[in-house]
Amino acid sequence: MATRKIIAPSNVWDSRPKLYYAQAMSVDQTIYISGQTAWDESERLVGPGDIEAQTRMALEDIRRILEADGARMSDIVKMIFFTKDIRFLRRGELFAKVLKEFFGPITPPCTGVQIGNLWNPDFMIEIEAYAVKNARSRRLIAPPNVWDSRPKLYYAQAMNVDDTIYVSGQTAWNEKRKLVGSGDIEAQARMSLEDIRRLLDADGAKMSDIVKMTFFTKDIRLLRRGEVFAKVLKEFFGPVTPPCTAVQIANLWNPDFLIEIEAIAVKNARSRKIVAPPNVWDSRPNVYYAQAVNVDGTIYWSGQTALDEKERLVGLGDIEVQTRQSLENVRRLLESEGKKMSDVVKMIFFTKDIRYLRRGELFAKVLNEFFGPITPPCTGVQILNLWNPDFIIEIEGIAK
Repeated sequence: MATRKIIAPSNVWDSRPKLYYAQAMSVDQTIYISGQTAWDESERLVGPGDIEAQTRMALEDIRRILEADGARMSDIVKMIFFTKDIRFLRRGELFAKVLKEFFGPITPPCTGVQIGNLWNPDFMIEIEAYAVKNARSRRLIAPPNVWDSRPKLYYAQAMNVDDTIYVSGQTAWNEKRKLVGSGDIEAQARMSLEDIRRLLDADGAKMSDIVKMTFFTKDIRLLRRGEVFAKVLKEFFGPVTPPCTAVQIANLWNPDFLIEIEAIAVKNARSRKIVAPPNVWDSRPNVYYAQAVNVDGTIYWSGQTALDEKERLVGLGDIEVQTRQSLENVRRLLESEGKKMSDVVKMIFFTKDIRYLRRGELFAKVLNEFFGPITPPCTGVQILNLWNPDFIIEIEGIAK
């Protein structure tokens, strides 16, 4: 049984009394950290209107959380930067300066996207992270046929930590830093997946080792054109794509990028199976991806929405009902593998209406139904759109 504990240091504000979720959780040697923002330990905003100061504060909170569990920033294996102002990430020197303060010359794998809004309207950036302490092995993956982001942008494209490979968001840049598929999202999706394949190949892994992907796109229509999207996925994964989540965001680091794909893969897994209980609709026949996989006892699930087992929408226009149905689908997936909601270690809530998360009592009421007094680490961001235009919320995550 996994050893798990909530991390709540006194120098990081405690979200549990009001918002009912844990800032971080340590499960065996992995630490899952909720999205961190520019609030100090007294719940005061640091750096109003100043994204550099807010980024520094968010990373400082991550450092404090890790240190409270005996870990360091160098133990981080993956981050996502959700920002309301992508220009900060585009100003590479300024962004790299802040990263270097916390990570030295090489930042671990990360993905940066511009979303619509954050829980607090004054927040400009939110950063979530995974860390692994006391790892037996850790190495960067930098093959010559994938462009190397380290010399200028200071982050690693991929990292293998104890046979789990964390891949930064991949885009349509080839090894020469030239854009492939200008204006063509199908070509860009193919190039992004090809880079993921090259990174995995360089470490002796395969696309079939992938356990989770997130597609951040500026044009959700590709994903809605199921046949076209499925054709691209089939080229890389065969008949069944691993769990994935697809959301439309406002912008990417390069204004010409239309899609960015991040991934986690597990090499040399002892066991691996698709999770497809009859009381959760099966996405594979038409949409070609698995709702969840169980790899060595860890369950990675695709973004869950308000579709019931018959693929009917529950709660049209009602985000509370849609959230409840999404979490119910998560529960059914976990129960089919003998797990409980208390085994969840990390979630992201992608919503088209951030006001729901801002109405803390209403959101907390639904969370309490599924998790009791403390929800595991989670991040909530407002995106522009989801695969189905009637979806208001989608929830992805991991249970262990």
